[in-house]
Amino acid sequence: MINLIADRIGPYVGVEPQAFSASDVTGSYYLMGKKNTYTLMVNDLEAGEIAKLDILQATDVDGTGAKAITDQDDTATATGTITGRARAQKLSVLVDSVTNGKTIILVCSQGGSAVTYTKAAATDATAQEFLNAAGLVLCINTDQSEYVTASASGTTVTIILAHPEKGG
Repeated sequence: MINLIADRIGPYVGVEPQAFSASDVTGSYYLMGKKNTYTLMVNDLEAGEIAKLDILQATDVDGTGAKAITDQDDTATATGTITGRARAQKLSVLVDSVTNGKTIILVCSQGGSAVTYTKAAATDATAQEFLNAAGLVLCINTDQSEYVTASASGTTVTIILAHPEKGG
């Protein structure tokens, strides 16, 4: 019996994890279908360095006749680019510029913790809803205190990494 999920949707590694220098690296070619998802993942990319993923098509797994995949009018190619930047260790949010129903999402790479805070008519820390700067501080310090600390000064909330030596 064919396992369609594992046989057609399984993850493929195009390029094994490695330290790149200034050279290009060509990964493996795989038989793919019409709907694929490609992911470019990088770690510790220095400020100004660029990681680029070009999705190519070929006639066989050896890369014969490799060419860029383009959209229907041949104007855009299938690529993904990530440019390195310095990690943020401090963030300021001007809370009075956030209107009800709008959200602030804080993602902390230390534990993969992502929390969405929503501006609302009242502060409710358990629902991640805040009315003002003090409410946002309460929500952040309740939900993500092991990753960040938040403080307020007027309508500005300052969020600082709890352990900047571990990354941000």
